[in-house]
Amino acid sequence: MAADLGLYLRRAHRTLTDGLYTTLTRTTLLLGRSLPLRRSGKLSRAVLGRLQAADRWIAWVRERREGTLIWVHAASVGETLAAVPVVARMQAAEPELCFILSYSSPSAAEWVVPKLFEKADYLPPDDPKILNRIFSALRPAAILFSRGDLWPNLVKVSSLHEIPAIVVGGSVSPESLRLRQPAKSWLRRVYSRLDFVSAVSRPDASRFMELGVRPGRIAVTGDPRHDYTIERPVRLDQVRPFVQWAAGDPVIVAGSTDATDEQLVLKAFSLVSERRPGLKLVLVPHEPRRAREISPALSASALWTGEPAIPAGARIVVVGKLGLLADLYLIAAVAHVGGGFKRSGVHSVVEPAAFGIPVTFGPNYGNSPDAEAMLQAGGAVSVPRPGSAAELATRWLAWLEQPAAAVDAGRRNRKVLKQGSADISARAVLEIIRSRALHTLQR
Repeated sequence: MAADLGLYLRRAHRTLTDGLYTTLTRTTLLLGRSLPLRRSGKLSRAVLGRLQAADRWIAWVRERREGTLIWVHAASVGETLAAVPVVARMQAAEPELCFILSYSSPSAAEWVVPKLFEKADYLPPDDPKILNRIFSALRPAAILFSRGDLWPNLVKVSSLHEIPAIVVGGSVSPESLRLRQPAKSWLRRVYSRLDFVSAVSRPDASRFMELGVRPGRIAVTGDPRHDYTIERPVRLDQVRPFVQWAAGDPVIVAGSTDATDEQLVLKAFSLVSERRPGLKLVLVPHEPRRAREISPALSASALWTGEPAIPAGARIVVVGKLGLLADLYLIAAVAHVGGGFKRSGVHSVVEPAAFGIPVTFGPNYGNSPDAEAMLQAGGAVSVPRPGSAAELATRWLAWLEQPAAAVDAGRRNRKVLKQGSADISARAVLEIIRSRALHTLQR
């Protein structure tokens, strides 16, 4: 009797919380339709975009080509790019597959979506009634979540329609609020409905299981974002002024820097320049607007915001333009990645690693499995303190004066990325789709 009562109470609690979430979603919808929203605001654009997304998706069904539909969902641009290598391999293996993309962020709405996707639009509101209409119209063979932007009712409705819900490149930050109560208990049923998770790392896999994913439905496959970064074509037209300016001299590229990184890098650069007078530095602040503040204070420097040429006499170039850093690592002999002196941790080290470059960064790298793997592989060095300019200079000099050691360190970094994650993930997803299709035919 007590066990039955406990089961009843748990079910009642789940029904209540599910109902409360759906009620809040519908209330937000009503407010979004009735309140005047500023179309210029990011949040407003996202709300407006999602409100009418269902009608646009259903209208598109009449235009779509024949083929098995795979629905990919990503929060924004970065998550979409992580899914691209998996989608490309699936399409190469099964050309009849038709991929569509939904997103949550207005940043993705303003982006040129890869041609792999035949349709891209906002994710409709997370309302079961709306989602049932969408699934009935689209009839996808599977829904893939890139990284893990899961919406409770979207996962639930896909399960009710017997459509596999799969996470590719799955990652859960140890600081995620999803791992804290009461969210953790409520989300457990959402995660338990997932058919498969390809996790980036073992710690990520453990966190997914902690959230409710069944152990037999998860595998550590590595990060498909690595495949994208390695395979991404370099925009040579964008970096040509820097190639001409470098003129064969060694260049250190310091990317995504903050003030602490910049002080350290500039001191180390000055020390190394005493031994290597031809050395040049490219400084790319994490916030491009700061470039105009940094450049005037430096001698023999130039501010670059997109000009066709860089002054030949400049030894330091401060970049004040967004979106170029990943390509700038092309000219680097050594890279320094910023953020490692902040509590939030180091920024992305994947881009310099893709070019086979040795890397340095600050001591706070626990947020980045890639940085940890590069350290273990011997391709990167962590600088312990903001005042360690002499230590940083010594490390840079060792790589600059021993090219074979620098090449070896860079090769180790690139090897960290080349784990074949996209291939493994694509094969796993295709196997699930084929198995589900066969099961449906046999019923």
